[in-house]
Amino acid sequence: PYKEIGIKTLKPFAIKNKIEKALDQLSKINEKIILNNKFPMVFGGEHSITPGAIKPIVKKYDEIVLLHFDAHADLRESYNGEKFSHASAIKRCLDFDNVNSPSSSTTGVIIPSTGKDNWDSVIACCHSNDNSYFALGIHPWFVKDHQMIDLHDLEVRIEEEKPIAVGECGLDYAKVKDQNTQRFFFDEQVALATRFDLPLIIHSVHATEDVTDLLKSYSKSRGVIHAYSGSLQQAENLLKINFSFGFGTSLTNPHAYKLHDIVKFLPIESIVIETDDRKNPDELIQVAERVARIKKITVDQVIEQCDQNTFNIFKIS
Repeated sequence: PYKEIGIKTLKPFAIKNKIEKALDQLSKINEKIILNNKFPMVFGGEHSITPGAIKPIVKKYDEIVLLHFDAHADLRESYNGEKFSHASAIKRCLDFDNVNSPSSSTTGVIIPSTGKDNWDSVIACCHSNDNSYFALGIHPWFVKDHQMIDLHDLEVRIEEEKPIAVGECGLDYAKVKDQNTQRFFFDEQVALATRFDLPLIIHSVHATEDVTDLLKSYSKSRGVIHAYSGSLQQAENLLKINFSFGFGTSLTNPHAYKLHDIVKFLPIESIVIETDDRKNPDELIQVAERVARIKKITVDQVIEQCDQNTFNIFKIS
């Protein structure tokens, strides 16, 4: 269907005061892929479709089918002065109000935390709906803002709040020079993930060898290397110890030959797709399209398998 009708979006003003007209437009766009009176809609980390626009659709169709699982959407108010608005945006697009029974094929988004300053925000955002899931961790960019007591607090939070993963954690030798502190916090978080039998969401930049060596010392560790940027050989080593790989919009660059070769090499069962902190989550479909082109399979096959991979890794039913 994608090749036949294309991917369409509506400008916000078209929905603001003309709900019925917007609904008619959506119906015409999607009429060729409406099956059994189920209306397909695409959501990501920062889509601007609001509950007000969803209600008339719910009245007309039996179910809403949400397409694509975003395996990694960051929730940060700011970093180095740059503002992010994923918290309010995710609430907008995933707050179904009176929609009590989404389709069984409903998918959603995983939101990792970056440290103690946004644990509460991430938890609150995800508790407000059934389609987003949170992870708790300390990002390597922010280890300088944490102490030993924060690792204890993280352990308590994991036990009490039941996240689906530990993260975002890892090593970044490009942005943070203090490698020893990074390794200490990463080691402690891998130990927590092992203790609570949780997958890891790992940030690894210019540090894949050290990340791999540390993970090998925990035989039960598992999870995703988010926004993978290592080599093909390093990917093969990580695959051997049961880790999966997240890919985002970097993959859509036609000149990203190294990433394309890695995706071609990896089994589709080891791949998840992400938006990270991108401001346009609709780009998620572009990632799926690129994977499909590299793998020589259909976009639908990519979406179905990557969603299933996410469910399996994070034990989402």
